[in-house]
Amino acid sequence: MGYALSAIFDHESTAVAFAPIVNMPLNLLGGYMIALDGIFTRSPQKYIAWLMYFSPVRYGFSAMMTSQFPVYDTSGEVYPETAKILISYGFENVKFWWNIFALLGLFILFRGIVILVLWSQDG
Repeated sequence: MGYALSAIFDHESTAVAFAPIVNMPLNLLGGYMIALDGIFTRSPQKYIAWLMYFSPVRYGFSAMMTSQFPVYDTSGEVYPETAKILISYGFENVKFWWNIFALLGLFILFRGIVILVLWSQDG
């Protein structure tokens, strides 16, 4: 994301000044500061809740939570304690590998933005 911001702006000071404006909402919507269950119904988060789908912090935190607190053991039984933890964070139906693929997709998206911005600046 920093690479994309540095490609968008002409001056380093502008990119450095704009980075917190982009990063703070993405960090807030990562899931560890604000519970993501029902975020679209609460105000004032509901106005920027759509940004959580572009947050690498969200997918990284969700992958960590699902790997550290498994819902099912090897026999298929449910761990009620860890299921409660994931539900309280809003990650009850999230799969670990889906988060990894989402992070890879965001990486490709941000690199594509860099390519488009640099290509448009070259012309």
